[in-house]
Amino acid sequence: MSCSSKFESFILSSMDNRIKELSNEYSNSAEYLEFYYLYNDIFNQIREALPSESSDLIDRLDSLHGSYLVGHQKFFYEQGFSDCRMLFNLLHK
Repeated sequence: MSCSSKFESFILSSMDNRIKELSNEYSNSAEYLEFYYLYNDIFNQIREALPSESSDLIDRLDSLHGSYLVGHQKFFYEQGFSDCRMLFNLLHK
């Protein structure tokens, strides 16, 4: 493994760790808890209103929504990291 790819691997690992750290921090915030309880309340109301054969479908939608949010969060964190690096390079020319 080249020095460049080791460094890239280190950076990606560090970003993943930081994303997890920030996610854990946010999930303990009042804002998150408010959204979490509201989402679950609405989700359960929809589940109860739909026929029982739709239960698997609503669970799949919930899982897909969670995966979407994780991808969204990771994309924006990585983009912010990249933007910060570009700004640093610009300021240090």
